[in-house]
Amino acid sequence: MKIKTAARLALFVFLLSACKKEDANSFTYIRLKTITDERSGFSSTYYYDASGRVTYIRSSNDAVHTFTYAGNCVNEHYTHTASNSDWTECRELNPQGYYQGSFGDDFIYNQDGYLHQILNYDSSQLTDITTFTIVAGNLTDKADSSVGGTSSHHVYYEYDNSKLNTIGNENHGMIFYGKSSTHIVSRAITVNHYGDTTAFNPDTCSFDGMNRVASKRTFNNLGGLIRHYTYTYY
Repeated sequence: MKIKTAARLALFVFLLSACKKEDANSFTYIRLKTITDERSGFSSTYYYDASGRVTYIRSSNDAVHTFTYAGNCVNEHYTHTASNSDWTECRELNPQGYYQGSFGDDFIYNQDGYLHQILNYDSSQLTDITTFTIVAGNLTDKADSSVGGTSSHHVYYEYDNSKLNTIGNENHGMIFYGKSSTHIVSRAITVNHYGDTTAFNPDTCSFDGMNRVASKRTFNNLGGLIRHYTYTYY
C-alpha cells in the first residue's frame, strides 16, 4: 500500500502502543495535542471537532492536513506551500465506518472494530495477506503470508496490562482507522518462515505528571533506536 502522508501511519504505528495508568473506559477520550519527532525536530499539532474527530494537523514545516467528513468518505486536503503541494483524497469507509483501503489493498475489520486482515492485490490477483489476531482488545499476532504459502512471517506481541494506550487511533481522532490495542506492548517475538525467532522490547515509555505517555522510544529487534516521539495533550 502506498502511504502518502504521516497521518496514515496511525493505522499501523498506533495499532500497538502507548502508556497510561487510568480507568479503561476513559482513555479513549484523551486527545493528543502535539507529537514531536525528537530525532528530526519535526512536530505536528492536532485539532478536533466537538465529536473528537481530527479536523486539522498543522506541522512545523507549515504543511496542513484538513479533514472533513461526508457520508462514507473522510476527505483529507493537504497543502504545503514550500513544496507547491496541494491535493485532496477521499478515504472511503466500509459499512462499519472504517477505512476500507486503496491502491490494491482491502482492509477487513472484525465485529468489534479492530483491523483483522489486509488483502493485497496485484492486477486484481490476490498476492499477500496480513492477518491481525486480537485477544482481549490487544493485537497478539501479526501474520504476513503470500498466497500459495511460499513465505510467512509472524510477530507475536505481549502486553503490560497495567498500562493503557493513550496514543492510539482514538486519541488521534482517527477512529476511522479502527480501534487500537488497549495496552502497551512489553515484548515482541518475530518468527520468520524458516522458524527463526527473535524476542525484543519494541517500546520504552516515560510518563508525565498525569501518568500519560510523555515520550516513546521504539527499537528494532537488534536494539537500535528507530523512533523517538514526545507527546502533549489537551
